[in-house]
This record gives sequence, structure tokens and C-alpha cells, in this order.
Amino acid sequence: MKIKPKLSLLCLLSFYLCSGQFSTASEKAKKILGELSKTYPGLSAAVGYGDEIVWSVGVGYGDVAKRLPVDPTHQFRYYSLSKSITGIALIKLISEGKLDIEKSITHYLPELPQAYTDVKVKYLINHTGGVRHYNGGEWMKISGDHCFDTKEAIATFIDDPLKSDPGVKHSYSSFGYVLLSHLISVVSGQPYNTYIKKTFLDPLEIQGIWPDQSEFLTNEVKYYSKWNASKSKALETKSINNSCKFGGGGFVGTAEALVKLHLAMANGKFVSEDLLERYYSAIPGVEEPTSYAFGLGDNISSTGKRYHAHTGSAVGASSVLIIYEKDESLPKPIVAVILGNLKDAEMNNHIGKLALGFIEEIEKKDP
Repeated sequence: MKIKPKLSLLCLLSFYLCSGQFSTASEKAKKILGELSKTYPGLSAAVGYGDEIVWSVGVGYGDVAKRLPVDPTHQFRYYSLSKSITGIALIKLISEGKLDIEKSITHYLPELPQAYTDVKVKYLINHTGGVRHYNGGEWMKISGDHCFDTKEAIATFIDDPLKSDPGVKHSYSSFGYVLLSHLISVVSGQPYNTYIKKTFLDPLEIQGIWPDQSEFLTNEVKYYSKWNASKSKALETKSINNSCKFGGGGFVGTAEALVKLHLAMANGKFVSEDLLERYYSAIPGVEEPTSYAFGLGDNISSTGKRYHAHTGSAVGASSVLIIYEKDESLPKPIVAVILGNLKDAEMNNHIGKLALGFIEEIEKKDP
């Protein structure tokens, strides 16, 4: 769809797919994305139900200077939504008998410092392993580096002392997921990015998820630090290299591609039903409960409905993912994703409303 540059931002609603069976939910979603367009230069959102995309939209600009409208083929940085992809890889290795998360990480990586002896794999998954997060200014420094493999990436933090005793304290750590990426590489016998591509993306014929800074990125949006919606003006961010972040925050892709991947997971394409429940279930800490599972939060909504979600946010981009498994009132799983090309948490407050609009319409038709 060609859209003239003089049109206002709120008119830049380029719908790729809007199934008639979800007309009410689609109208609600349209209003939500229109409201969010006041905060973000460009947005991409998609909703999947069962095994197909039922709604997908590009809003605003992928390139403000060129007045290039976003469409569903545009790629955005996932940032920490990448952790949910790492989680899928981990549960797949468990299903194949190659990984036991009750064992110490040093069982698989004996070369690690002695401090990791009591760090079980599951502690890294639910952020109780004691591995530190980024220090002040370190994120930007790493974003100027280039890593060829996960072994090179863990060198940044692996010799630093743990922040707390393993399994005791929940402390969010992207470095913990970089270490898990290295574990996946060693256990699978393949480079991390290769394993993800060959095991999950290629079988599903998903072309819309790539390692950030990859030569395959042909339709990536521009990223911004400031946005004036009334004047349609934006300030572009500095160049960022996420090659050292791997499964902690190193993927870029489309909203539709991430929805398709998680629909496949929710439909049992990769693991058995028992392991699927394990993938979605929070891993308890030693001394206190956590709500964190395999790269996803395990939550209960105000309406009593169970859902799984994660967010991502850093320089120039924001992202949010929500998953509802099938249950007594929902015959098939539903997945929703919103991606934006500016760092802001506003979309986190809207993803639930967007997904629930579709769930309400499903439940009315399938009581």
C-alpha cells in the first residue's frame, strides 16, 4: 500500500491482514496502536491464533526522514524477547536428553571458574544464579564490540564474582542468558545462532528472525531516541552492535515471525505436552518463589487467566510478547507481539488489552 508522506501519523495504519472473524477485536487493536503511535515513530504488531496469523499491522514510520511507512516485513530489535527463544532451545535439549537443568553449569562447562560449581543450570534460567547484569555504561561499550561466538561473549563477565549465593536471590541478568547461549552451543555441538536457525526457524520456514547486525538484514527499521508526533520529527540513535548479546538480547526480526515461532511452541511442535507445561511454569528459587520460567514470566491476570509474557527495551527499540495457552474457554493458543523503534515502556501497558480483545471475541463465538 502506497501512503503519501503528507498524511498524518495516525493515518499511517497499513493493515496487512485483518481477518473478518475478528472484526471487533481488530477495531480495538487499531485504536490501541493508534494511541501508541503518539509515543513511537514506528510500530509493528501481530496476533496469532491456533496456527495462523489473524491480524498484523504496521503503524507509523520505519524511516522518519524518508517518510517510509512500517509494514509487517520490517525488522525490529527484539532485545530481551530473545530470552524466550533461548528458553525454547533449552527445553528442546531437555526433551532430547542432552541437558539436565538440575546439574551444575560446570558439569557441561568444566572450564568455568570455581565460583560456578554450585550454579545449577535452572538458576541461570530463572535469574537466581548470582551472575551480574550490566554495570553502568557497560551496555554501550559492549554494543561497540563484535563477537564471533558465545565463548568470546562470556569473557566480559565470567571471571567476576557472583552477586549472591546460587539459587537464593532473584536478580535479572542478561549475562546469565549469554552464558546459557554458550551452554546451548556446547551441548548442541553447533554455534548458538546456527542451532536456533536449523532446529526451529528453518523447519518452520521462518525468514524473519536473524542475529542482530547480520548480513541478512535487508528491511530493518531506523531507531530513534526522541519522537515528536505532532511534527513527525525524530532523533536517530547511535549505531548499535548486538552481536555479543546472543540469547540475552541479540535477535532482530518481525512481529509475525516471533508470533509464528511461539504459536508453534504452544501447539507442541517442538516438545511433548508435559515438557510444554514445564517450559511455561515458573522455576522456584531455593528460598523464595519466582515468576520466571524459560525466558518468560508465568503470570495470572486480574481476570484469573494465566499468561506468559516478556518485554525488551534498550537503545532505540522496545518490544513486548504475550502468550495465552489453550484452556477450557480458549480452544487454541493465542500469541501477540508489539515492536517499536524507540525505547519506551508504554506498549507494556497495552499488550494485555490487545490480546484480550481477541480472546473475548473467541470466547463469545466458542462458549
